[in-house]
Amino acid sequence: MTLEFKPGGEGLRTRAFHIIFESDTPLGQGLSVMVMLTGYSIIVVPTGVFSAQVIRSIREERYSDEACPGCGHDRHERGALYCLKCVTWLDEDTPDPHHSEDEQAAWWQARKRKEGKKG
Repeated sequence: MTLEFKPGGEGLRTRAFHIIFESDTPLGQGLSVMVMLTGYSIIVVPTGVFSAQVIRSIREERYSDEACPGCGHDRHERGALYCLKCVTWLDEDTPDPHHSEDEQAAWWQARKRKEGKKG
């Protein structure tokens, strides 16, 4: 293998490079494809990993891990008041404002009993 220097700014190249990669032979074309795919993968794979991490962090910030008391669904947005699947009231500290006054009063009584057992 001999080295040649082309003064046109192309730099130092080997003749083997020209024989393999710039030929119309199946071997040269196959190697060219492999080198091209390797080059693309050097860019694409880290970009995909980075994008996946960004999406994962956005989901962690946006969604709560608390499960619905009605159906068990655990991917609600933070601050959601109702379950996305079964429309159960999610805030365990207050009664559902859409219930009747009797149902809200029963909820408060049940909560007082529950707190009395804990205390």
